[in-house]
Amino acid sequence: MPTFSGETSRSRTRAFTLVELLIVILIVATLIGLLLPAIAGARETARATICASRASQVSTMLRIYTTDNKDLFPRVRDSAYGFANPGWDPSISVEKTWVDLLVQKEYFQVELESHGLPEVLKCLSAHGYDNDPSWAGSMPQFGVNVNLSPPKQLEATAGRRSFFGRPFDYIGDQSSKILLADSKHITNLRGWATIGNVNWVALRHSGGQAANVAYLDGHVKIERSAGTVALTDVPTPFAAINFWRQSTP
Repeated sequence: MPTFSGETSRSRTRAFTLVELLIVILIVATLIGLLLPAIAGARETARATICASRASQVSTMLRIYTTDNKDLFPRVRDSAYGFANPGWDPSISVEKTWVDLLVQKEYFQVELESHGLPEVLKCLSAHGYDNDPSWAGSMPQFGVNVNLSPPKQLEATAGRRSFFGRPFDYIGDQSSKILLADSKHITNLRGWATIGNVNWVALRHSGGQAANVAYLDGHVKIERSAGTVALTDVPTPFAAINFWRQSTP
C-alpha cells in the first residue's frame, strides 16, 4: 500500500507577491475614491430632507397658532413679547420674536434661555451657527417672511407689500408666496428670525445653491438660486413678488 509523507499530504498556500499586494491596495483605494462622493451626497440629501421636514413642522405650527388666534398671524417681532439681551453685549435690548411668542404660548416645548433653539428650528446643514440662549429667539435657522406681519415700526413703510397679519386669507396664488425659508444673518454666522429678500435666505443645500422653502399653501420645496436675484417681478423662486402681497410696493 502506498504511503505519503506528511509534507506531501499538507495543503500548501502561496503568499502574495509585493506586486499583487500593491495591485489590491490600488483597487481598494480606487473603489473608496468612487464611493466617498456618493456617500457624502447621500448624507447631504438626508440632511436636506430632514431640514425640509422641520420647515414643514414649523410652517404647520404657525398655521395652528394663527387658527387659534382668530386667524391673525403673529408679528414677526414685537415689544409685547418682551426683550432679550444678547450675551455678547447685555446692554443691548432687542425685541423678542415669533419664536419667543410660540415658546411662551407652549407651541414649542423648550426653555430658550437655558437650552437655546429646539431641534425643530435647526437645520442639520447649518454648520457652526450661533445658538446663544440669551437671544436664541432671534436666531432660528428658518426665517419667516417679514411681510406676513411686519413689526409695528415697519408697518408704515411696508404698504402693499404687507399681508397685514392675515396671509392665509390671501386670495391669490398661495403656492408661490413664501411663508418661511432657510435663513441666515447677512454678516454673522447665525440664523435669523425674518427674511425679506434673497439676501437673508441661506443657500446651504445642493452645494450652496438651494434652500428649503415653505409656501402659504403648505407645501415645502427645495428651491435653487444663483444667490443674486434682482428685486423685480421676475419668475424666480426668490423674486420680490414672492415675498410681497402685491407685485408693486
